[in-house]
Amino acid sequence: MVGKFAISSSNVIIPIYTAELFPTKMRNLGVGASSVPAGVALILIPYLWHMQSINIHFPMGLLGVVGVLGGLSVLLLPDTTGLADNLHQLENDVPIQTPLVSTPIKRRKLNLWRKPYA
Repeated sequence: MVGKFAISSSNVIIPIYTAELFPTKMRNLGVGASSVPAGVALILIPYLWHMQSINIHFPMGLLGVVGVLGGLSVLLLPDTTGLADNLHQLENDVPIQTPLVSTPIKRRKLNLWRKPYA
């Protein structure tokens, strides 16, 4: 039961974690590209058990090796310890950049109480 619980909880957490790995502009592409290997694995898993003719322990050994390689590949991900924790820290840390074209911008107050076309 503990194993079933761990598998079920990882199926819920992995898509959320995967979505947080990618920047906003690339999130759809990243999540989709991460889902493709999972779909291919689901297609190939039933055929894995036909490899018992090689050795009775081969299918489970292969799954174990692939799991360990997947876990070790997480070590290659970039470190995120120096990043800002919230938006306020990010706004304070990022230097203000000057625009490429220095044209004066007129700011006017938006009057929400005036009648349109008056």
